Amino acid sequence: MLDVLTVEGSLAARDGVGGTAPARVVEQGKAARARVAHFRPWAAAASRSLVDVTIEALASRILASEPTAGGARIVLIDGPAGAGKTTLARRLAERLDDAPVVHADDMYEGWSGLPSLHGVLCDRVLVPLARGEEARFARWDWYRGERGNEITVPAAEVVVIEGVGVAQRCARDLASLRDVGGGPGGPAPRTMA
Repeated sequence: MLDVLTVEGSLAARDGVGGTAPARVVEQGKAARARVAHFRPWAAAASRSLVDVTIEALASRILASEPTAGGARIVLIDGPAGAGKTTLARRLAERLDDAPVVHADDMYEGWSGLPSLHGVLCDRVLVPLARGEEARFARWDWYRGERGNEITVPAAEVVVIEGVGVAQRCARDLASLRDVGGGPGGPAPRTMA
């Protein structure tokens, strides 16, 4: 399983899978990091752009990581709203033979539902997947304001879970890969697999 990826959003703008980022994207990323460092120095120290990390390299690290006892590699992608988590999850899942993708937006109980994520994510999704079993949970119906239809997540070699808060302690305890990325430009993104 993978670790927790904390992303800033530059990856969402990158060209093609495994390609190199265009110069303007690199420059935009540098400018954005400079703004973050100026206004929120604590945030700049905690994250960096993933422009230089290719999907191919990340997929290789995931597949080389130690699986859970049930044979799963669970990829957690966490970060702030609008950071590119869903885009990264989709691209990574495509590269990993269409691995299932689970969205935290389906688990939260409304706009103030982050505290409710723990029970669904850990107890109903991660624990069964880590045992090599399919997971089931009731999707949050944002229009009706209640749980709705059931989502089934198949047991798979790799499962990608993305959303704000998915890197909480119970999820990190199931991760085997500790870091993805590194290189110049700042601290490595936090990743769990």
